[in-house]
Amino acid sequence: MRPMKILDRFTRDRASRYVWAAVTIACVAGVVVAGDQKSRALTNEIAAAQTAAVNVANGSIYRMYGALPTHPIDLRAQLAKTAVLPAIPAPSYRTAIVDLEANVFTDPQMARVRVWTPDGLLNFSSHERDLVGVLRTTDTSAIQATQSQRVVSRIVTAPFTFATTGTQGAPTRLLETFVPLHVPERDIIVGAVQVDQYYDAIVNAAMQPWQTVQVVFVVLALLSLVMTALSLREPIGAVSAGAGLAPGYGSAVSGSGVGDPAIARIAKAELDAAALRDELSRSSQQLAEAREALSATKAELAAAAARAAESSAAPVDHEASEDDEQHLATLETRIASAEERARRAEARLAELEPSSASGRDAAAGAADAGDETDDLRSRLTRSAAKKKLNAGDPPRSSSGP
Repeated sequence: MRPMKILDRFTRDRASRYVWAAVTIACVAGVVVAGDQKSRALTNEIAAAQTAAVNVANGSIYRMYGALPTHPIDLRAQLAKTAVLPAIPAPSYRTAIVDLEANVFTDPQMARVRVWTPDGLLNFSSHERDLVGVLRTTDTSAIQATQSQRVVSRIVTAPFTFATTGTQGAPTRLLETFVPLHVPERDIIVGAVQVDQYYDAIVNAAMQPWQTVQVVFVVLALLSLVMTALSLREPIGAVSAGAGLAPGYGSAVSGSGVGDPAIARIAKAELDAAALRDELSRSSQQLAEAREALSATKAELAAAAARAAESSAAPVDHEASEDDEQHLATLETRIASAEERARRAEARLAELEPSSASGRDAAAGAADAGDETDDLRSRLTRSAAKKKLNAGDPPRSSSGP
């Protein structure tokens, strides 16, 4: 038996196909679970981004409007009285930008902070390219939604760059979060704070480590699927058991679905049949030898018959008669031996008859040889009797060997 390869060791037994199928299912389940965890992580990251936007509105932007100057115009009193966002003076604007740079834009996900009036006019922006007091949005649905104390988020793709000069902005996916704006000394909502964050950065944060886990499970699922396909081949035990069987028989046995004990019994039966075939071959050889001896006996018997015919016409020679009688006795012994060998061959072939069709033919040949031997023995007996009559002695009754 050839040494079992490492790959065969893990794929060519009957249990391997079930093991690798189970591993494949487990890996596919891992892929699904990892994908579900990615979705959950993304949802959590978006929720965290919304929380960060609320903190910006209630922190830096609230402080900016609470620090409006009171001289020469008391903007804080005006805002508290009218609830209308005033134009922000340059010193307050710069202070707000510094505050945002120190507390908000340290987060790489943050892209831009804006403040809108309820009617969609831009009142503040951290991006220098925005035209504050001029830019008016036509889509005020999100701004209007904040008037009912709602936090609204949406994903948009728009031209954007963090740089203040140079090239135009490239299309960028942004998570826009609109938060109701509250100011000191007023309970009503006076506007909406828009906090833009890089959506791709949010997605990347959500993907780790689940993206890596999912890729690993995908690779493992593919490998285990290949191993499952390889394990569907003929089991190595069935191949070994059927190695000495007739062509195509081993495959039929291994593919029949029987268990290993049945395969072992079938293999043993086939080995026994092979041994019986060897025994049949030896018996056939012995039968051939018996036939050769029988042919030689025929020739000697013919010669003896010829000598007996000559002695019937010639004067009696007692010395020659004794020699012929001794020779005839020798021939009878040889014929008896050939007959015994033929009977033994016939018995062996009869035992081997269920194993091989050729055994039946050989048995028939052995029977024919036995008949020929009986015929020759009868002829030899008659010839001996005739020779005794010619010698002047009373004939002897012949007996079989």
